[in-house]
Amino acid sequence: MGIIEEYAKKRLLESMGLKRGESVLILTDEGKRKIGEKFYEGASQICNEVGLIIIKPRKYNREEPPPFVAEAMKKADIVIMVTSTSFTHTTARIEASKAGARIASMPGITEELIRRDYRVDYRKLNDYSKNLLEKLKGVREVRVTTKLGTDITFSAQGRSFRGFHEGLFLSKGVYGNLPAGEIYIAPLEGTANGRIVVDASMAGVGKLKGKMTIVVRDGYATDITGGAQSKKFKKFLFGLSKGERNIAEFGIGTNPYMKITGEVLGDEKVLGTCHFALGDNIGFGGKNRARIHNDGVVRAPTIYADGRKITENGKLVVN
Repeated sequence: MGIIEEYAKKRLLESMGLKRGESVLILTDEGKRKIGEKFYEGASQICNEVGLIIIKPRKYNREEPPPFVAEAMKKADIVIMVTSTSFTHTTARIEASKAGARIASMPGITEELIRRDYRVDYRKLNDYSKNLLEKLKGVREVRVTTKLGTDITFSAQGRSFRGFHEGLFLSKGVYGNLPAGEIYIAPLEGTANGRIVVDASMAGVGKLKGKMTIVVRDGYATDITGGAQSKKFKKFLFGLSKGERNIAEFGIGTNPYMKITGEVLGDEKVLGTCHFALGDNIGFGGKNRARIHNDGVVRAPTIYADGRKITENGKLVVN
């Protein structure tokens, strides 16, 4: 048995809690078909009701799957999404979660990420995340700075950080990424102001060759500067509606087994990083519906919660 099939069985049993009498739907596309088929094979060794749907890759993150796929997702006990782009924030995923499906989203998954994630004990990892969540409980304002020039503040009033079950999707309606390892929040719309210097990777772009500076005013990206990658991303983003420029998410990576590779699925989980997403945040407490959800990863942030320093250059400074 190869590493991918071993990983599939491990995560189906440990992360998803798959039982023999349950049903599993594997959703994949042509770009990730080989890995998707290994999950199908792994699930087939555990239970009998297993389905595999292969679709054409979507063009961007948060683009909806076909309607018949959305219907099938609502009828499965477990849905594994092994895809080229992210379905995490789609209406299809939200409705399937409401119907009770336990869902793992794996956009851009690679064999390298699988080998790293195979080593993770999510019960231990969640102890770290729970401790960090406790430090951020009830926070009203967050400020993030970096030595490269990030300096942005946003309101968290009425919102809360999430991520207490990362990598362990054992209850009805629970969802998240595999690999896992982040806590995150939807900043209050219209309140983010400052500058984000993305220096690791950006969804839809990959690993950055230089800095991508995003200027933010009243909750929206108003300009993007940098090299060729930044210019291309700006052309894409500003070719869409204003809602796609919403500062949708702030997240903190908690997984010590991940490293920056250019695949945002793993990059945003790297311990000692944070990330900001542009676009949709409906699925985790926000109010902005958009066509995209693109994360940009920032190395070594210093994070303040209501003026209290939580991390310094990526390292936790509160016990």
